[in-house]
Amino acid sequence: MEGEGDGKYFVKERVEMMSKGPEAKGWQEYKFMNPVTRQTEPKSMYLQRYEDLIVGCGIYKN
Repeated sequence: MEGEGDGKYFVKERVEMMSKGPEAKGWQEYKFMNPVTRQTEPKSMYLQRYEDLIVGCGIYKN
């Protein structure tokens, strides 16, 4: 599923974002298939590192 939508490697980008330190956090923009509409749509995800975990929550922008 990596690279879905617009070919962006969003999981790789996510790991790189969170590898910047123990206080890493930020927003990520990508496209992903919405399971409700079955359409590829823009999505935003907020990510924050907590110890050795990456916690994230995403929303579809449509």
